[in-house]
Amino acid sequence: MGRACAPLKECRFRTGVVRFSGEVTPCPSQPIPLPYSKCEVQLEGEGPWQLTASGSVQAASPSSSSGSRGNGAADGSTDDDVLLVSTPGHTAGCLSLLYRPDAALFTGDHLAWSHRLQRLTIFRGYNWHSVEQQLDSVAKLRDLDFLHILPGHGRRWQAADAADRQRHIDELLAAEGWRGGA
Repeated sequence: MGRACAPLKECRFRTGVVRFSGEVTPCPSQPIPLPYSKCEVQLEGEGPWQLTASGSVQAASPSSSSGSRGNGAADGSTDDDVLLVSTPGHTAGCLSLLYRPDAALFTGDHLAWSHRLQRLTIFRGYNWHSVEQQLDSVAKLRDLDFLHILPGHGRRWQAADAADRQRHIDELLAAEGWRGGA
């Protein structure tokens, strides 16, 4: 008996369903048909993408990575409050969502705190795509400005500051034997 299809990542954050275009296909083993082909936003490329104040998704501009604030909406949100980051590994189309106003990274199944290990972890035993690619994606997170990890599974985690975040990510990569994208 084959393994069931891993659930596709989706996000509802003042927009419709967002998925990678390569994962917008029906999964034959799903017991309930889901509208995979009807998701509102299909991401192309490697990102990152920003969710605009109006709810559309566009390629992130270089200024959005530097921390400058974009155009605002009536509720005070700006065009660069939400950044969608490609974090493949757990699945080919895994996404993480950075909510900048709270320095919170929503990681889904990509990354979490392990109470047992007392460190950040990728839960290697639940990887459905590529452990090496997942570790490469974790390494890319070092460039993002976040202090909170809010996973879909596992425990949430808070860094004391950017140096603490960096140290914990580096500890995870060393513990998992990351070879630096080799």
